[in-house]
Amino acid sequence: KIYFKHLHVPETWRHYWSKYPEGYTVLESLISWVSQVDEMVDQLNKNTEEIINNREELEKIIADFITDINKKLKDFLDRFEGDLKKEVGDLLTDWLNDGTLETIINQTILNKKMDKDEAIDLINMPQGTTPQGQFVDNTHKIIHKVDDKTFYVFQKTNKGYVKYTLSQSGASSPSDYGVNHELTRIHAVEPVGDIYVYYDIGTPMDGEIGQYNGEGIFNSFESNYFFLPRYEASGDKNVSSKAGLGTGVYVIEPGNHATYDLPSTHHKTMDILIMGTTGSGLMEISVNDVVVKTVDPRLFVSKDSLSYGVVSVDVPSYRAISGKKYTLKIKNTASTGRIYPIAFNLSTLSEYTGKPITDYKAFGTYNEGWITSSGASDYALYDQDKGKWFGSYHGGEVNLYNRITWNNNMLLPGNEGIQHVTIESIEQGAWTIQKILTLFQRNELAEGKAT
Repeated sequence: KIYFKHLHVPETWRHYWSKYPEGYTVLESLISWVSQVDEMVDQLNKNTEEIINNREELEKIIADFITDINKKLKDFLDRFEGDLKKEVGDLLTDWLNDGTLETIINQTILNKKMDKDEAIDLINMPQGTTPQGQFVDNTHKIIHKVDDKTFYVFQKTNKGYVKYTLSQSGASSPSDYGVNHELTRIHAVEPVGDIYVYYDIGTPMDGEIGQYNGEGIFNSFESNYFFLPRYEASGDKNVSSKAGLGTGVYVIEPGNHATYDLPSTHHKTMDILIMGTTGSGLMEISVNDVVVKTVDPRLFVSKDSLSYGVVSVDVPSYRAISGKKYTLKIKNTASTGRIYPIAFNLSTLSEYTGKPITDYKAFGTYNEGWITSSGASDYALYDQDKGKWFGSYHGGEVNLYNRITWNNNMLLPGNEGIQHVTIESIEQGAWTIQKILTLFQRNELAEGKAT
């Protein structure tokens, strides 16, 4: 059977090579090339024929093999259902009647205990492997020790913010060991509406400043400045360095001023967030008693209504750890009309650049959390001798060693202020901001059960 045809030189091409002296040389070369191609075509036809013949034979072999396997499987199943199934059932019935089955369950299965070496063998007992990291290293995180056993950790994610609750509390029912809940572990993972950080200006070192819009769970400034369609004010959803409160809007009367003693850092500017109204006065800003900028807050008024603006001023910078400071004075130079400063360096956590701050505020949301129960989500062990459960939730876990990365100096750039400290050394209510967060812990089960 011919699958591919030979090539040939058409007779109608004769006048092309007979017309020129070199034409026959071209013809000879062309004939040589065609002959070589024809030989290739012959071999290709032969190979194709062999492939087709072998494929039919192979398909027959495979079909016979499948038929044979199906027959053997059917024979095995028929035998199991007819013979083995009955034999197994009869054997289990005999074991149940003579007590053998009870002995196997009680002594062989339920009575097996782990010794200390087994429990710390991470190769043979993989339940003890180190858990995967939960925190992203390239984003700023707020870590807040809210009481002696609990931390809040806030961080930015791809689609918003997340709040982790890390705590040492657990169960204390009669079936639990009930004490020594000493593993700091994740109790809850919940979404957060938004987070902002700022330098509070409510207490100047000199001058007089009042409150126009007081600090609150959700004051009018926050409702105007942040977009929070799913905001929830109830419960402990709103968290801040001031027990849920955020910044207020302050007021400086005509002729008055407020002066602040501020730290010099590697940052060269200070941002002042102000509220502008149609009746605002004039704001004069001085650094170290030198007037550096005069601002008319009415520039920030939008459509005859109040609005907000940021004024950036150059300030002294200093890279070394020296405790150097400078003074910044805000003065209302108008004869009528108030000025309304709000905060220094206010920004969302995702936009934070490391400028000096004193406080933070996280907004609650109605969105459901991912982990909302403090139950035994990591591990649990049962002590048959005592009839009690052990574990990070059930109790009986004694801490031998712990270290957490903690930024002791938020004025330093990058991670230069981070140290490894014990959980106990951090004061209750203290908080910090940093990009790196690691928590090292080594525990043992109480009464020498395992390490």
